[in-house]
Amino acid sequence: MRRLLIVASADGLVLRPLGQRNPPNPQAAKISYETSHISPSQDYTPDSAASSFEAHGVVGLLNVSSASFLICISRRQQVAQIRGKPVFMITEVALVPLASQAEAGAAITAARDSAQKHHKASTGEAGEDIEHSDSSVEEDISMVENGEFSDDELSFPTPSEFLSSAAGPGPRQRRTSVAEDVIGKKGLYGRFAERWFSKRGWSVEKMRVQGMSTEDSVEGELLSVPKGDTTTPNPVDTGRHEGIDGATQPLGDASQSEEQVTEADNGTTSTLLPKLIRTTKMLLGSSRGFFYSYDYDITRNLGSQDANVSGLPPYKVVDSLYFWNRHLALPFIEAGQHALVLPIMQGFIGQRSFSASPSSTTEVKGLAQDRVDADGFSDSSQGAARGTDGTDTELLLTLISRRSIRRAGLRYLRRGVDDDGNTANLVETEQILSHPSWDLSKKTYSFVQIRGSIPLYFTQSPYSFKPVPIIQHSLSTNQAALKKHFASLVGSYGNVQVVSLVEKGGNEAQVGREYEKNIDMMNRDGGVVGVEVGFEWFDFHAGEVTAGYPS
Repeated sequence: MRRLLIVASADGLVLRPLGQRNPPNPQAAKISYETSHISPSQDYTPDSAASSFEAHGVVGLLNVSSASFLICISRRQQVAQIRGKPVFMITEVALVPLASQAEAGAAITAARDSAQKHHKASTGEAGEDIEHSDSSVEEDISMVENGEFSDDELSFPTPSEFLSSAAGPGPRQRRTSVAEDVIGKKGLYGRFAERWFSKRGWSVEKMRVQGMSTEDSVEGELLSVPKGDTTTPNPVDTGRHEGIDGATQPLGDASQSEEQVTEADNGTTSTLLPKLIRTTKMLLGSSRGFFYSYDYDITRNLGSQDANVSGLPPYKVVDSLYFWNRHLALPFIEAGQHALVLPIMQGFIGQRSFSASPSSTTEVKGLAQDRVDADGFSDSSQGAARGTDGTDTELLLTLISRRSIRRAGLRYLRRGVDDDGNTANLVETEQILSHPSWDLSKKTYSFVQIRGSIPLYFTQSPYSFKPVPIIQHSLSTNQAALKKHFASLVGSYGNVQVVSLVEKGGNEAQVGREYEKNIDMMNRDGGVVGVEVGFEWFDFHAGEVTAGYPS
């Protein structure tokens, strides 16, 4: 669906297509309040009194405990056109609650006002596809800062108060350490100071956030469950136990534990919900890292495009490896509302036109000057890179990076390979060189490469400046995962050439040597489906120094 009118009707949220040609005569859909049941809305009649706004597509349904939200695209920006089909980047999403008409209407009004504000702030750009202004970037930064804290945890002084407190009354006071100064002004910095400079705050709270468990954190999660609106720890077990702060706490009666857990769940949900909403908006919108197209499959490289899929819903055509909102869109798929399912991909898409000189030299003059020689890219007989009259020829360079949904995560926290052969943060990058008009009579070139973590079991500590990789599991276990990884790559791309960029000296050398040893062992054992995998160890950092770049 290209355009949707989202209406907060009396009995549910109505999604009505606007100016739709494909599919023909699309029906409106309704999402019931509270139950979030999705059904066709054949008898819907427009209500001028109901709140409504126009969206560019649906990302999906977000379900949190008993709360549900419709995520839709409220702002976008066109970043490319491939074969004449536009590609968009999501710049803002709206989350519409499905609790009641009043809450849905308020969210819709806010989303409509935000879209109108950004449209008025645009500098003469046509349509709704406007650039991200500096002010909106500042808003995003502010949202990141405030997203960690609730309003009652922050106490921001006025500029005069801040200056006076910094200068201090009377004689100059003794200097304090940075840590003491930050902790002393905790109202300015919030929980960051406590977590970063407190040993226990780092080891318990930070490790818990990062997905690591300690004895204290596990016990603390069981013992420090909030009850109602209070902030006093309210245990739910029997007996006595040591809490996070080290004090021995009396535990409540076992007969009350079920009620306390229910109250705790409700309290935790209401406390974390605003932060979750802000995080979702930042991730899908402000990050400017999610892309979609109505007509072109951006999840597949040019050589993998299937021309025999006309008439199929986009979600059945895309590569599931890069279908990031599949889980969110699943309720619409199960309800048969296939036209509402819009696959989005995380990564990067950029495009730029430039001129190619007909000179025989292969020296690259640089895209920064909008000129580059393209002799190495095409045959002059095909007319792809140079004009027949000796003049410069316009070319189009498109860059697409696709991040895999499997084993994605933060650096150092997500490393190596899993049991299915998926490596951490696998990214397929495609460079497409074409004529700006995508003329079929002219050649189009696609160069694809992938990157990912080394396909062995290893970990690295996120709390060290230069963490040492630690190899895990036995050689046979690593071999099994390695073979699965390359079997998948060979099945998708054909022959594979590996270029290892880790350092040959220093902390990374160990995992590099293990990688090379395992590749050699796999090749001696017959390779992958009878084909050996090429391996080249290129010390990237050493190469930078040799080329005169800072390491």
